[in-house]
Amino acid sequence: MSGTTSTTVQLLAKAIAAAEGFGIAGAIPTLANNPGDITDTGYPGDTGQTLGGGIRVFDTVQDGWNALYDKIENWFSGNSTVYPASATLAQVGATYSNGDPNWATNVAAALDVDPSVTLAELAGGSS
Repeated sequence: MSGTTSTTVQLLAKAIAAAEGFGIAGAIPTLANNPGDITDTGYPGDTGQTLGGGIRVFDTVQDGWNALYDKIENWFSGNSTVYPASATLAQVGATYSNGDPNWATNVAAALDVDPSVTLAELAGGSS
């Protein structure tokens, strides 16, 4: 992750965390210190443990946030192997949430954008 995280990355991360249920007592992302419900390995602070659905457990909440920021920065920069910058929030949500149709709607509403907005369009507002 870069030394500074743009406001846009932070806002998208916060919206994703809310959509994933982070902060709710007993919810897997809360228990795992993983606001983005990240299943990828290789992030600093990854304990090597998982909770339901392969959700990675992080040493600290900050480690989980940093992993989510890094993931989003890769989306915005076009360095993601899963989500091209041309993907819409609706397209990201279909994969990221395993098909939950509400994910993109909730994330878009939190950002006050339409689910058809692309990652590139969101990134255009980043600092």
